[in-house]
Amino acid sequence: MATRIDTQAVKNYLLGLQDRITSATAALDGKSFVIDSWEKPKDSKLQGYGRTCILENGNILEKGGVGFSHVSGHQLPPAATQNRPEITGRSFEAMGVSLVFHPRNPKAPTTHMNVRCFIAQAPDQEPVWWFGGGFDLTPYYGVDEDCKHFHQTAKDTLDPFGPELYPRFKKWCDEYFYLKHRDEPRGIGGIFFDDFNELGFEKSFAMMRSVGDSLIKAYLPILERRHQEPYNQAERDFQEYRRGRYVEYNLIFDRGTIERDKWDIEPPFTADNGYFHGEHGLADKWYPHQESIRVPLIIDDPRMPAAQRGQTNDDLTLNVDLAPTFLAAAGAPVPAGKVLDGESLLPLMRGDGALKRRAIFWHFPGYLNQPVIRGRDIDVRDGFRSRPVTVMNEGGWKLHLFHEEWQLDGGRARIDTNRAVELYDLNTDLGERNDLARSNPAKRDEMLDRLLAWMKDTGALVPSERNPQYTPPSTDAAPAKGKKKVKSE
Repeated sequence: MATRIDTQAVKNYLLGLQDRITSATAALDGKSFVIDSWEKPKDSKLQGYGRTCILENGNILEKGGVGFSHVSGHQLPPAATQNRPEITGRSFEAMGVSLVFHPRNPKAPTTHMNVRCFIAQAPDQEPVWWFGGGFDLTPYYGVDEDCKHFHQTAKDTLDPFGPELYPRFKKWCDEYFYLKHRDEPRGIGGIFFDDFNELGFEKSFAMMRSVGDSLIKAYLPILERRHQEPYNQAERDFQEYRRGRYVEYNLIFDRGTIERDKWDIEPPFTADNGYFHGEHGLADKWYPHQESIRVPLIIDDPRMPAAQRGQTNDDLTLNVDLAPTFLAAAGAPVPAGKVLDGESLLPLMRGDGALKRRAIFWHFPGYLNQPVIRGRDIDVRDGFRSRPVTVMNEGGWKLHLFHEEWQLDGGRARIDTNRAVELYDLNTDLGERNDLARSNPAKRDEMLDRLLAWMKDTGALVPSERNPQYTPPSTDAAPAKGKKKVKSE
């Protein structure tokens, strides 16, 4: 007798699970998830529906996401059937719920969970199906009580379906969520399984439901215990450092990433700027120093010949280069009426050419008014975390033009004393510690002339009138003696 696959029951459970997790988490956090529903276009290779729930800048969660998706297609791509020839030519559908929660407090751990189902069918043939999923915990500061609770909940979840499952799935999780090149685990593990169908559909589905249902019991009590614990900036910094490891794993080892070619897609991953490291004591990412704006670009194209892989170069690239690169790689023209500011990076990737541009310019003409202990002569009670600046980078030389000093403190006539211009030789001073603006006036003036010309040609304006809607922060104390108050523009 053919196996009956109740796909609607699986879908109903997954949607209900998403609702229960988001409701329970929102009740604890005090802030609701934002819901975004999507549907595949009718002419796409895959059909389907999804619902993404995001909680950002909550009272407890810095960011959390719970996603549901259900997609189907008439035929799997050949690469996806290499290890399962029995599903070649079959129609298929896949559905699941996946989540990641990142609390703000470093004493509270990050968690990840997903449960999913895959079904491939063909007329007059037995369906091929399996379940997968699991959950794991990544503490930044581990607590024995929390680790024991998390793993005991996982064991209690699986024991009704066989005492051998927990040790088996725990070992699978420990081995899967491991950064091999660093010889370190991502966290304290949990349980993980895939391609699971050995209990028959009904019992395997019940086991998957038990795993999904247990996330609330496994994680929320830990979150509730830890989110109010005191912490300092050093602990917060360590949390950010460890989050980098989390992202690193997802990009390098996660099967959903490295097996993307099976689905004939190549998703790009981009990162934000630097944050708190560096020579200038950055507490955020809005100043134009190298530790804030210099990030590596890694391109992986599985179609590239082996001889062209593993290349490195020091060419300066920008995020606006990605769009022309994608179009060039796909052999597609620039859409009519569209202007692309960047350049295709294919010549660099292939090692057979160079970029056409000589210099790169950054223009940031505004203030961001969240005081940060940083910046030049800025009183922390009345300061801004960034100020109007334009930067030019060419051939390892970098010039900063700070517009407030330039416009208010004499401009070029007082360039040697107003500190409006900074010049750095990145070839020998990547940390920008040695300002050469006064010791190398020839290079300074040559780059400054070109920067001002660029601003004129591009219409890169700098605000000069007071914003009528700006209200300075109130303070009971006067600015510290000798400190220069920042103008409110």
